[in-house]
This record gives sequence, structure tokens and C-alpha cells, in this order.
Amino acid sequence: MPFILPDGRVVELSMQKVRSIVTTRLSPVFYWRFLKSITEEEIFDFFDRKADFKTVKKICWYILFHAENLVFSGYLWMIGYEGHDEAEKYLEYNMKLLEKLRELYKQVNEENAYEIAEKMISECLMYCVDPF
Repeated sequence: MPFILPDGRVVELSMQKVRSIVTTRLSPVFYWRFLKSITEEEIFDFFDRKADFKTVKKICWYILFHAENLVFSGYLWMIGYEGHDEAEKYLEYNMKLLEKLRELYKQVNEENAYEIAEKMISECLMYCVDPF
């Protein structure tokens, strides 16, 4: 699967590799303000702890989506500009975050949704990933 970097370089990845990094949805745009699926009102309700379960679960999904796509973009960049070995080191380090986020997302239910969301955000911030 070909991906074109900003300077026109092409990075080829297998579909298997892409799917190992991005399990949600592959997107070149992964910041909530540019997505149609989450509104500003929902974000404010979430941070004010007024959001319903459906919204909190959607935000948990978004956190995973954002982290996966950010790591994927960084991986492409690293392959194109730093080389395959450095890219693999970058990916190995960041896959720990993605695996943790995936495990947390699987645990989301009506009783713990806010707690899981907070853990997901905390994990992201430990890797310098800020989904908001």
C-alpha cells in the first residue's frame, strides 16, 4: 500500500503492517476539531463530566483513533526520513501505548467509562500524545 510523504517520497507498507498499527480507522486527519463525529459540545460535556455513556465511549474510541493515526503518521515519517531501522525502534516504543489503549478501550462500560477515559488520556500524555 503506497503512502506519499509531503516531499513526494513514496513509502510502501503491507496492509498487514497498516492494520497492526491502526485498528480503528486510517485517516490523514485525526484531530477532533476536524472530524464530523465529535462536536465541541460533546467535548465540553465530557470535560465537565456531563456527557452520557454513549458520548464518553465515543471519546474513548476517539482517543485510540487519534493515538493510532498519530503513531502511524510518525512511523511513515520515520521510514521516509530516518530509515527503516529507526522507524522500527519508534514503532516498537509506541506500540506499547497503542496496546495499552486498546486494552483499556475493551474495558469501557457504563460504570467505568470516565475512569477508563481518564486512564487513556493519562497513558497518551506519558507518551507526549495529546488528543485534545
